[in-house]
Amino acid sequence: MKSDQTQIFGIQPHDHVMGKKDAPIKLIEYADFECPYSAIGAEMIADLRETYEDKICYIYRHFPLNDIHDFAETAAVASEAAAKQKSFWKMHNFIFLNQDGLELQDIHDYVEKIGLNLEQFKKDMESAEVRERVQYDLRNGESLGVDSTPTFFINGKRYEGHTELASLSEAIESALNEGQNTAA
Repeated sequence: MKSDQTQIFGIQPHDHVMGKKDAPIKLIEYADFECPYSAIGAEMIADLRETYEDKICYIYRHFPLNDIHDFAETAAVASEAAAKQKSFWKMHNFIFLNQDGLELQDIHDYVEKIGLNLEQFKKDMESAEVRERVQYDLRNGESLGVDSTPTFFINGKRYEGHTELASLSEAIESALNEGQNTAA
């Protein structure tokens, strides 16, 4: 996997994406499953997707803050193991709704609730491929100067505002207007 900046802002085959890939807004989020602000970000994304519908392509990328969150990397690896069974978003939602329960046994309980194959999930949690996937996002985030979560990029530009819906919506509106002005 390449990690130069020209590739970082494009949709990559391994990315977790919601929305149309040709939407005028590409919203990339670097997030940490154990970070309370990333959980707020997840709620904001749901609201933004409802408001902007087909105008937003949302891309989730991992940025586990291991120095301050003991279970961040485990949760990220768990989401990737779930992705191997086509259930990234289900695990994503379970983890953010249950941030106080991110120990391995808790995650195994979520696997069963989601209906995944637990034995396969455990194998995938240990696989180098799944662990590398998380590290790849982390390295890319670091190369962009990401040092906290959530960090958003809107059409390749770092969002510098607060983690609040009104401010992020305003930045998206601005990007939409910029896109219309350049298309005219």
